[in-house]
Amino acid sequence: IDPTRGIFLAETWRLHPDVNAFTSAAFYKGELRSAPGAARQFVDAPGPITGTGVHWVPVPHAGNHNSSEEEATAVVDLYQDLLAGGWTNDRGETCPITPEDVLVIAPYNAQVELLLERLRTVATSAPVGPREPWAATVDKIQGQQGAVAIYSMATSSQDEMPRSIEFLYSLNRPNVAASRRRCLPNVVASPDLLQVRVHTSLQLRPATALGRFS
Repeated sequence: IDPTRGIFLAETWRLHPDVNAFTSAAFYKGELRSAPGAARQFVDAPGPITGTGVHWVPVPHAGNHNSSEEEATAVVDLYQDLLAGGWTNDRGETCPITPEDVLVIAPYNAQVELLLERLRTVATSAPVGPREPWAATVDKIQGQQGAVAIYSMATSSQDEMPRSIEFLYSLNRPNVAASRRRCLPNVVASPDLLQVRVHTSLQLRPATALGRFS
């Protein structure tokens, strides 16, 4: 960071080293490091997302612009598995995963509304924790943190994007998905989004950042 614009804090107390390896390389030129204790964090849950690090969850679909039933179904399945598990924090304390520990993110309000509708039944049946699931667009979750993030991209392919490459592939979105959660960020998306056509160098970097998840 330019010294005239602020101070770069090179140590994160939130991110597990496996998560920070992605975040640092993709967004901070490899200069961000995890603080001692961050490596204690991990998730122990049934299903395909557990442990630490970033996870890519491909969900094939077609014809979707700003919402995807296919991704919503996949997210609900992952959410149920997570609520059946536990996580260990940076102090080495293990506790059950609650709806408060899982943040679900989407780029479009339509997908957020679909996800909330589908997740409420699961959240209200959770044995512990708040009854309302956490789901929002990236712009509305700044400052929140917890154990797990699930980012649902909703759009089927570049040809079906309702907005520009710069919006859907914005560096801020995978950065927030990775950095808001301590040990297990996940991207749920159509694999066709990795086949992106770019026309400028400004479009190449965010497209490359998404590819690092896969």
